Amino acid sequence: EDVSFGSSLQFRLCQSVELLSPYLHGKSLLELGCGSGLLFKALSESQMKNYTGVDWASSAVDKAIAEFQNSPSLPPSEFLTGNLLEVEFPKFDVVVALGVLDWLELDEINALFSKIKPKKFLFSISEKRFSITRWLHSVYVFLTYGWKNDGYVPRYYGVDEIVGIARNHGYNDVRIFRDPRMSFGAFLYQLD
Repeated sequence: EDVSFGSSLQFRLCQSVELLSPYLHGKSLLELGCGSGLLFKALSESQMKNYTGVDWASSAVDKAIAEFQNSPSLPPSEFLTGNLLEVEFPKFDVVVALGVLDWLELDEINALFSKIKPKKFLFSISEKRFSITRWLHSVYVFLTYGWKNDGYVPRYYGVDEIVGIARNHGYNDVRIFRDPRMSFGAFLYQLD
């Protein structure tokens, strides 16, 4: 089966809904890197209490606000623009970040865990392991974004690096989910 970046992102979205849904009934969800609200829409039937999305791209946040905020058929929501390390988070029970850690340095990931503990989390990362698709991804990202942003491209971390940071913040039972349909991606989570 031919695996494209689009299909792996679609699978990641669907799988995150499957992993999160059982834990969201009556809970507040915080999404870091919410983009235009695709995960919020996909989780809208999870019976969450409320949702807050944060993204640094104001154009994506504006689109999410226009499409989802104050919709009577969706859970109460709020979308904020800003740097996730600087924005003051509202009260939340569960935090999700799909691909966001890939753009952070290890000290920033440490600061993020400091900011969210002891709340439940689901993060996806692009793993640092050999894969043709991962190599193609790094080339694609550099050609698409990196050359415009002083070479600012995603980082690839080993699962053990992130799990180690999580353990330093009291998360002793981090679970790992991998699937070939996620290509070189993995979920790290503690939801129980």
